[in-house]
Amino acid sequence: MFVKPVSRRKEAFVVEFKVAKKVRELEKKADEALRQIAEKQYAAELYDDGYEIVGNYGIAFCGKDCLVKFQGEESFK
Repeated sequence: MFVKPVSRRKEAFVVEFKVAKKVRELEKKADEALRQIAEKQYAAELYDDGYEIVGNYGIAFCGKDCLVKFQGEESFK
């Protein structure tokens, strides 16, 4: 999933979701989500569309528990 702001000068995001069977697998699944974003080069489409800053979110769920990992620009303007 992409989150695109109207202005291409602002940051855009790639979000990948994974489901874990057990809470202790949340971190592994969030890492898998980030790895999938990198391997399939999802952010390339955003850069091609003119977005200059792209961040990646790997989100893993297990029931009502959730773990979010971020990878990308360390600080947004």
